[in-house]
Amino acid sequence: SQKYDPEPILGIFGWFLKIGLDTLLTGVMYLFGGIILTLAVQSSSIILAVLTPLVGIGVISLDRAFSVTAGCQIGTTITGLIAAFANIGSGFKNSMQIALVHVFFNLFGTLIWAIIPFMRRIPLGIAEFGGIRTERYRWWAIDAVFLGRTHFCTPNLRIWYFFGQETYIHFVAQVTRIIRK
Repeated sequence: SQKYDPEPILGIFGWFLKIGLDTLLTGVMYLFGGIILTLAVQSSSIILAVLTPLVGIGVISLDRAFSVTAGCQIGTTITGLIAAFANIGSGFKNSMQIALVHVFFNLFGTLIWAIIPFMRRIPLGIAEFGGIRTERYRWWAIDAVFLGRTHFCTPNLRIWYFFGQETYIHFVAQVTRIIRK
């Protein structure tokens, strides 16, 4: 029996298959798909609203959905870049600058979190953990609980851990004083 060699048919893609980078290539293709879909409909929210139930019922894997989501984030920044070109006159420089900051921030974030294989496991692991918790405890997905956990508790615990209890108490006192004014 002959072993199938995809290289003559697939060219460079066959090389990716040979060295085991086909999963990376597939993830990158889904990422570009997310960018193209977001540019086509001018909204990442629509893509994500369709994608979420498809992942929930198992049509699309969480790994592939993560790639599409990362692509949607880049596509959204490109939409902002197009909008910055519409600004003419004295505000053009500032609008273009902030649009490029947005593009590069999301681009580098995607390179770190969606392309590098061992870094990719972190957000996917967090998503799987949250999915398992939500399946077991429905209150886990309630927005107020989720937002409180992710935007209040986690950052505060990090500040406490890195700077120590005394600095943390001083920080909270300063923030409270500013809010009361």
